[in-house]
Amino acid sequence: MSDQRLYLGVDGGGTGCRARIVDDAGHVIGQGLSGPATTRLGVPNAWASVLRAWTGAAEEAGLDPSSAPNVVAGIGIAGLTRAGSREQLQALPHPFANICFTSDGAAACLGAHSGRDGGIVIAGTGSIGLALVAGEEKRAGGYGFPISDEGSG
Repeated sequence: MSDQRLYLGVDGGGTGCRARIVDDAGHVIGQGLSGPATTRLGVPNAWASVLRAWTGAAEEAGLDPSSAPNVVAGIGIAGLTRAGSREQLQALPHPFANICFTSDGAAACLGAHSGRDGGIVIAGTGSIGLALVAGEEKRAGGYGFPISDEGSG
């Protein structure tokens, strides 16, 4: 397996982080879980969660988590649009052949529509409506629903 190109997908959300490694044929060979991976808790904490999920997936796949020269990583992180977050993440050392960061919402939309135009609505730790249309991202929300003490009437 050492010469085979592998792909790591990470869903780093506000509640938890999931990592999955697949081979060229799309077969899942390892999965890992960890806690929140949101920049709201700080970039170092988000990255530590991503690495814990990667480590679990790598160990399940029989890979050395400290060395992944054949692994291409796509990492969706909650709160990536916060000022400076992407730059801080890109500056961190990593074991992968290549790495690409995007928001967790954009990653979910890409996955839901296999890279084609489409939209999603997420109502979880945070909330967002997001669509990818002709390569352009359209979004509404992103930090949860407003909370009110007033009744609904």
